[in-house]
Amino acid sequence: MWRAGGVVHVCRLDPAPLASASAWLHFYERHWEERLDALEGLFRPAETEPTPNPEREER
Repeated sequence: MWRAGGVVHVCRLDPAPLASASAWLHFYERHWEERLDALEGLFRPAETEPTPNPEREER
């Protein structure tokens, strides 16, 4: 049986610099969620009782 040998690379990640990037992204995530929710409110009809249609009234 033949076995391939290779070079092993051990990598480490320092998560500290990612904390500031995460905070920055979190700020803009909240910013855009608020803006998109407001935009959605403009396009979605209000959750109220429907106005009666005079043509469909029972006589």
